[in-house]
Amino acid sequence: MWYRLVRSYRDLNSTKYKVIHEIEKSLPISPYDAEWEAVGRGEDPKLYSPFTHIEVFIPWVFIVLYFVAFLKLFLWETIKDVIC
Repeated sequence: MWYRLVRSYRDLNSTKYKVIHEIEKSLPISPYDAEWEAVGRGEDPKLYSPFTHIEVFIPWVFIVLYFVAFLKLFLWETIKDVIC
C-alpha cells in the first residue's frame, strides 16, 4: 500500500515536471530546466538522490525496529518467567 502511494506521487510529479519543461520552451527563461541540469539530470547520485527511494525505505526501518523491540520484549518475559 505504502509503495503504491509513493509510486503514484512519483509518477504524478514526473508528469508535472514534463508539463513544466514543455511550458518553459516557450518562455524566455527556464529555471526548472536549469535546476535539473545543475543536478546532472538525475544521473549522478552525488548530486541528486530521488526522495522516493528514501520514502520506500523508511517503512522497512520501522518494521525492523518494531520487530526487534517485540523480540526483545518477548525474550525478556521468557527469561523473567524462567528465573522467577
